[in-house]
Amino acid sequence: MHRLPFTLPDVGLREVKGFVSLEGEFLIIDLETAVAGIMDKEETTIKVAPSALHEAWLKTGMVRDKLFLAPKKVDLLKAVPGDHTREVALRIPRKHRLDTEDFVDELNRRIETVEG
Repeated sequence: MHRLPFTLPDVGLREVKGFVSLEGEFLIIDLETAVAGIMDKEETTIKVAPSALHEAWLKTGMVRDKLFLAPKKVDLLKAVPGDHTREVALRIPRKHRLDTEDFVDELNRRIETVEG
């Protein structure tokens, strides 16, 4: 499965970017945060079991698309930098749209398999 590059909406002076992928049975979110893109860089990896997600969907746009992840609990919302009320929105460049569509289909298949 593909590693999809993403950015997060503004988090103050901190820039947040990274990759999202499916590895084994987990959704992996690799984050890199930095002040103004260059100072105080921090790297974090978040592993999410499909059973922790309610659903995932893609909203397409002219320049970039958004991959939405809706967790069942607020833990994921707290782990990802930014202000997330009900879901996490990852901005993905439009050129990755086909891979993102495949990613969302596979992730939702895994979520449905767990929910059974």
